[in-house]
This record gives sequence, structure tokens and C-alpha cells, in this order.
Amino acid sequence: ENSYYINGFPVTNPLTGFGASQLPFGAIAEAQVLTGGFGAEFGRSIGGVVNVLTKSGKNRWEAGATMSWSPDSLRSDPKDIYYPKTGRTYNAATDGTLYIRRNQNTADSKLFGGYVSGPIIQDKLFMLVSAEQTKTDQGFVNGLRTSTSNAVNGWNDTKATVNRYLAKFDWNIADEHRLEFMSIGDSPVVKIDRS
Repeated sequence: ENSYYINGFPVTNPLTGFGASQLPFGAIAEAQVLTGGFGAEFGRSIGGVVNVLTKSGKNRWEAGATMSWSPDSLRSDPKDIYYPKTGRTYNAATDGTLYIRRNQNTADSKLFGGYVSGPIIQDKLFMLVSAEQTKTDQGFVNGLRTSTSNAVNGWNDTKATVNRYLAKFDWNIADEHRLEFMSIGDSPVVKIDRS
């Protein structure tokens, strides 16, 4: 019921409203959230509208970079989940027993990003290029009601890599007239190793 736009252009499936494209953080100038009373330009929505506006190049060269790391060694251990103790005879087999083993789960994530923008032709033609890569490594028990050993239902190791980019060129043809070219990409790859 909600619609998602980038620079006023819809980025979800027009029929189902599913799917989306995400931008690298260095490319975002503003995020608009419209909950009612929005114009016809944001049609096909009976809920709300999220419109992300991207940065543009200016008459001055700018560049930036970012990096973040969330190591597994600095995370607290997740808690195991147990069936509740109900005291009912028909729940005797599960009362207080392990439902999901989580205390051995691991998660490590890294994010690298950067952008550069500036004039190709002063006051006329501008460019912005932004890219970002997120790598997440996770390990977790596959399944429910595991015993003290993870070998009962298996162990999953997943490696996810998401590459995002935006390339944008703005050409001021004349006063009040501008031509804009924008290319965005969002490509996730997930590899799962089941032991």
C-alpha cells in the first residue's frame, strides 16, 4: 500500500508494489515521507509515500569515504529460546525445553563506501558517482529443538555481499531547463554453506 520513489521515479513493481532499490548512503540528499495529501505525481499508493532525493554535483569538487565494522567478537551472545513452562500435562514433553539454540550464532559485518562529485563544465555539466559495499558473514543453527550439539539439525554459514552504486549527470541546458541522467544498481549475492 506504500510507494517508494527515487527522485520522483518509482522503484517498486508497479503492479504488486514489491521490490525496491537502495542507494549508497553517500548519494542521499533528502528523504521525504508523505502520509497524506500528496499530489497525483505520487499515484498508485493508498498508504504513504517515501521519496528519496539524491545529491547532485556542484561547482566545487567534493569527495568522501566511509567505513564501518561490526565484529562478532564485540557482540554479546544471543540468548537461547525455551518453550514456556505451562504445567499442563499435554505440554509435558516440551515444558521448559530448548526451542531454538542461538547462543553460538555469529555475525560480522563490514561496510565500505565513497563518493565523488563536481563540475565537468563549470556552471553547465555536473557529475556525482557514489558506491558502497556491505559484507555480512553469519553462522547459525539450522532448525528448531536442537540438542546441546549443533550437529543435530546442522549449521549454516552465510556470506552476503551487497554492491550499490549511483552515477548521476546533470546538464543545465539553459535557464529553467535541465537534463538529468541517473543510473542506479543494487546487487545482492548470498552464499550458504550448510554443514
